[in-house]
Amino acid sequence: MSMRKLTTMLGTTWIGMIMSILLNNHIQCQAGFVAYSSISSSRSSNTNRNNKISKNLKSVPYCISKVDQNGDANEKSRQIQEISEMCIDVFFNEEDGFTPPWKSMQLAYLRQIQYGDLMMRRFSHLRSSKQGKNEMFVIRNVSSYKRSQKNIFSQPLLRVDIDDVVNSEYLDIADDEELVAGDVIAFCEVTAKPFGLGPGDKGYPKLEGTTTMRPVITNLAVRADSRKLGLGRQLVQTVCDSIQSWEDCDFKEVVLQVEEDNIGGIRFYERLGFETVFLDPACRRYDTNGLVLRQMPITKIAMRKKLSTRGKRDQNSLFSSLQDGFLRSFKEIVLGAGRQ
Repeated sequence: MSMRKLTTMLGTTWIGMIMSILLNNHIQCQAGFVAYSSISSSRSSNTNRNNKISKNLKSVPYCISKVDQNGDANEKSRQIQEISEMCIDVFFNEEDGFTPPWKSMQLAYLRQIQYGDLMMRRFSHLRSSKQGKNEMFVIRNVSSYKRSQKNIFSQPLLRVDIDDVVNSEYLDIADDEELVAGDVIAFCEVTAKPFGLGPGDKGYPKLEGTTTMRPVITNLAVRADSRKLGLGRQLVQTVCDSIQSWEDCDFKEVVLQVEEDNIGGIRFYERLGFETVFLDPACRRYDTNGLVLRQMPITKIAMRKKLSTRGKRDQNSLFSSLQDGFLRSFKEIVLGAGRQ
């Protein structure tokens, strides 16, 4: 019996009305999923992908790049849409099998929230060099496609240079093929914003009327089939290196929050050198386990990591040495001219 016939039979009772709504929504969700799957399947086959995620995870070629905040608006919107879908699936929908229609609607709503939140980072990026500064980093798998097929794609291809590919030795590229960045498999962002560490928070200049400014790591997500590759570690290290290159910013540490029940996440950050600062029991998170999307109370652990200043110190030392050498030479020239 088809779902549409079943909804017609049940439509005469109030229970049937509820079931009808849920089943009709399920049909719509299925239709949307089929359409999305068709596009994804077509794109995958057209790119002649020869590097699918395999059991040997170490052989997956991938590239890491920074999302261009000031680039083409349509391209950025498309990238943020992909990132939002991947993040919400990682955070709320990693179970295999059937997804109930009410949860599908909840996930669609959360994707829109995530999309809007990430798109607003553009306005934060346009602020001063310190307050509101944001950077996003994305990792994509890499595959090849035939140059003769470039006109059949509905979306612009993100071409990749082989020098920017990790595990490039596993690529088998024909003479008539080029490399292209594929699906988003990992993401992370960092934003400079007010973030206090509780009583005794000292050592940083404060903006008037605000808490101490700190770089805060958020939305670190790695797709389930791309873990054990060191992608999370590489993203965190990339973020830390990038923070130290920010102009007019002399941050000494980076901070983040992780949910108290995320034991694996806590251990992961501890291995990267983060230490627990305090527990914040006033946080909330979305719960998608019921018919209605709810925000539930959750305790989050605030963690921080000291940033190395060796690079900046070496640059300062080099500049000081050059300056001293110039002054010494200038002094010798002046004294020599005075003796003549």
